Amino acid sequence: MPQLLGTVTPIMMQVLPGLLQSMHGMRAEHPVRVTDRELNQRYFGPIVQATLPAIVSQLPELLAMVHGDQRAPVRYEPMPGRGPVQLMRISRNDLVNAHRLRDGDVLHLTETPAQPGTTEIRITTAPHTMWWKGVQVTDETGRQLCFVETDGDRYAVFESRAVQSGGAIVLWKARMFGEHAPMYVIPIGDLTPDGKCFDLYWAAD
Repeated sequence: MPQLLGTVTPIMMQVLPGLLQSMHGMRAEHPVRVTDRELNQRYFGPIVQATLPAIVSQLPELLAMVHGDQRAPVRYEPMPGRGPVQLMRISRNDLVNAHRLRDGDVLHLTETPAQPGTTEIRITTAPHTMWWKGVQVTDETGRQLCFVETDGDRYAVFESRAVQSGGAIVLWKARMFGEHAPMYVIPIGDLTPDGKCFDLYWAAD
């Protein structure tokens, strides 16, 4: 909420001076009689009309603050066999704290120890999530190391050294008409993957 107010306040400060001047001119021409209807017409209505477009234009930034992600919403990533694909960048914090992501999804990441030199990936979904989900791991060249999905193998293991110099975890989901599409990306280096098991629980979509 403090961040939200911090964004709205500058918008209000930009539009209020001119609004108050015009309202002062109206008040000089017509004496104010305080009634609910008159307050709405003279004050609340003009304030809403002046501020609402400015606030609407800032909604992506405001929602990003509320959801805990203040970075650019998308970036283009090379995907094996697909070329550059538009993906939404997320962070470890988004997953560990189960923030609602920009496409409405909620995922929770838990980390447990695994065999040294290996990394494990697991995927589970909430009972009410009926649509297909998938998790892909790629190395720094975009080569796929493993892919787990809700309709197939939900668990995979790969050597941690395969992602020591880069790589990413790409989260997939079924979109309209059942098309499987990559949606979110997180650099696997942000997760320190050696000797870790990453359990991704898709709680809401």
